Amino acid sequence: MLSLKHLLILLFLALFIFRNSIATTYWVGNSANCTGSNVKSSLALALLSAQTSTSADDEIRLTETISYEGSVRGHLTISNYNSITAGALTIRGGYSDCFSATVNARTLMGNITDDSIFSISSATVSTSVTLRNLNLVNGAFRGVVANGNVAVTLDNVRIADNQSGMFVTNGAGVIISSDSIIEDNDKSGLSGNGGGIECKDNNSYVDISGTLENNMASKGGNLYLGDGCFAVLNGGAQIRGTFGTKAFEGGGVYIDNGGELLSDGGASRVIFENNNAGGAGGGIYVLGTGKATLLNTAFRNNVIDGEGIIYAKDGGASSIQVKMDRVDSCPFLISCSEIDNNSYTNSLIYAENSIIEINRAMIEGNKVIGVINDTGLRPLIEAKNNAEIRLNRVAMFNHSETRYMLENDFSSEILMTHVTAANNTYQFEGNGPILNAFISLTFSNKKLFNSIFFNTRGFEFIGGQLIGSCNLVDNSNNWPSGMFYIGTPIFNNLAGGDPRQTSSSPAVDMCLQDSFAWSTEKDIENQIAPVNDSTNPQGQPGHPDGMYDAGFDEAYTNIGEDEFLLMVQKQGSGQGTVLSTPVGISCGNDCSEVYFNGTLVTLFATPTSGSSFSGWSGCPLANGDECLTSVESNHTIMANFQTQEELVFANGFE
Repeated sequence: MLSLKHLLILLFLALFIFRNSIATTYWVGNSANCTGSNVKSSLALALLSAQTSTSADDEIRLTETISYEGSVRGHLTISNYNSITAGALTIRGGYSDCFSATVNARTLMGNITDDSIFSISSATVSTSVTLRNLNLVNGAFRGVVANGNVAVTLDNVRIADNQSGMFVTNGAGVIISSDSIIEDNDKSGLSGNGGGIECKDNNSYVDISGTLENNMASKGGNLYLGDGCFAVLNGGAQIRGTFGTKAFEGGGVYIDNGGELLSDGGASRVIFENNNAGGAGGGIYVLGTGKATLLNTAFRNNVIDGEGIIYAKDGGASSIQVKMDRVDSCPFLISCSEIDNNSYTNSLIYAENSIIEINRAMIEGNKVIGVINDTGLRPLIEAKNNAEIRLNRVAMFNHSETRYMLENDFSSEILMTHVTAANNTYQFEGNGPILNAFISLTFSNKKLFNSIFFNTRGFEFIGGQLIGSCNLVDNSNNWPSGMFYIGTPIFNNLAGGDPRQTSSSPAVDMCLQDSFAWSTEKDIENQIAPVNDSTNPQGQPGHPDGMYDAGFDEAYTNIGEDEFLLMVQKQGSGQGTVLSTPVGISCGNDCSEVYFNGTLVTLFATPTSGSSFSGWSGCPLANGDECLTSVESNHTIMANFQTQEELVFANGFE
């Protein structure tokens, strides 16, 4: 997560963005309009004036009346610019002439053979620089270097056709806006790290809302995170490639030892698309103490000529190296976190001596490339050398070239709970009949609970350790007794991409709670599980006390007679919140919840500042700000809040 230094730098940036509204403006140009003390004939001279100014923040505006290309004008070094005394600096392009009121387009800068275009560094003072409306192209080295105690913002900036895009080092911080793009960098081919951005060293960070596209490097075609660097991909950010290999490892992102990535797509998702690696990690490669958290993130149409669109190695057995999940802010019903339509040679998801945990995700329509040998492994998911892969509330479906869904050696484990695996097939010997996929070549070490396996043939050979219970399967091929029930699930629209089951499916209310500490009680739709459904009696098939649906989704269409609605209403002149245990009510916003018959619920009332909690109405057992009730019918409980002034006058005092 962000360190204190990161937060201070972001606060520092916000302060100077506000101060820019009263900035001193310098113009760079050479025309009849370009006269006056604040007009300079070059960007370097304008920088010198801004650096010696102490009156306010400064903005340098570039006009089209002169060129910013070549060895003299095509690059700028900003060293130890003291933004505490001289103010924040903005370099803004796009003006046709001096004192023009409108911005036309990005100003071209670069075309140099011996340097980076912008080198921004500070060893001792705090430097804040915003680059705006610029097209930084054809630098001999980097488009932008941020080094040391500097905070750099890119606003509507394009960095392209340089040897590499950006270098962020020694604690520097960079913010990249949604309308900025770093593309087509690394003319030298597959060499070095981070064709788009290379970030390393303690307290360095990048915050990306824009696009990294078609950059090339040996490790991390678009983005490389080294030791000490923390990166955030915000909603709407895109990590993209085009045709052809863009890295040997980590076509989209490479996270080295000590690097960390938070991909938090929010309501817009983060997209990894069309990235390509020749060895491992077509979308993302994570090594050693590197970590990746992927929230509301989609991987689609990426290519790996080797192992893993998602690849994790040497993270060890003590902590999760790669975690994928959806979060509340996703506006889509089930398609928040996705791994779909990617191409792979050996495996889609690969872990070696690492832990990968995937929650509430859709894995759909991925395919094998190259010569398809139906006797080869080529699994969707593979774990080796003391690895652990956890799947929870995941759908794996509509794969047409998959003989094995899972594979691991005997030192590794694959753990599955509430997984829906359906319509996974392969063609025998390349031109033979279409056959249903196997779960695995061997039993090895797998734990399979509360899941659905449809059009699946179980295990090809017996061996290893396999445990589990309450799986709905449509055949008993090589399944140990006690692990499964036979039945045919009924899906909403499996071929059309919706593998949720209907309320009449036999897997509804079939299972008990699993025993995995890491599994979530929210399904793919972010709904609380379990919910009892009246249309499919428990235990037909399944456990007679079953409340949980098998598979990745909990059916909510028909609430059973043995569940009731508890509602909270707030009344009075004051304000406050009411929370429940078990969770479900947060009132606030969510003031009702369906609970199973006989559930003991405790409500907690908390007044806001200036209000007081004055008591409950309709509560069977009240104790101050707590209310204990047993949910045995639909009923409503009132929480009374009053303003403190109202309480004073009610007692007869002024």
